[in-house]
Amino acid sequence: MPNGNPEPEKGHKLAIEEQDNQKRKRETSFSPSPEGQRVQRKQKREQPGDLDEVKNMFKTLMEEIAEMKRDQRAYQTEVTTLREDNQRLTERLERVEQHLEQLEKAERRNNIVIKGGKLQGSEITAEVEELLKNKVGIQTKIQDARLVSEKYEIVVAKIENWDTKKAIMKQKNKLKGSKTFIEDVYTKQESEIQRK
Repeated sequence: MPNGNPEPEKGHKLAIEEQDNQKRKRETSFSPSPEGQRVQRKQKREQPGDLDEVKNMFKTLMEEIAEMKRDQRAYQTEVTTLREDNQRLTERLERVEQHLEQLEKAERRNNIVIKGGKLQGSEITAEVEELLKNKVGIQTKIQDARLVSEKYEIVVAKIENWDTKKAIMKQKNKLKGSKTFIEDVYTKQESEIQRK
């Protein structure tokens, strides 16, 4: 009280108290209320539970991933087995096709094709024998003859043996100048090769 005036000192005290109150408000505004403190404590207690829950979820996910990997390995094994089976079946099919081709060749070995011979009667076999005897000069017994195309006058005839067929094929040039042709019978594969 140097000036003798108690007012300024009182004002100074009030200013200090005001500053202290503001400081406390700031401090208390950052600290939770008793209710907030309970919530924080509860959250802290629940965090370990949450951690356990996360661990359990992680463990479950890892188990599911492991199971999916096992399933994937099983599927890969199954696919590999199916591919191997497919390869074996493909190879077997190729062997069967080759065998059928050989059988077809053997079946058709003694066959000839006659084109343009005007062989359309009811007794085609006799007509083929007659054509071979008169125009080619070979007398033979025909085992079977059938008209394949009436429009193009194509007949397939089965000769009794291979030697006779070879003789017919050698003598077929005697038909030159006529509209009758004798050819070999080819399998489908041989026909495709001939066309190329």
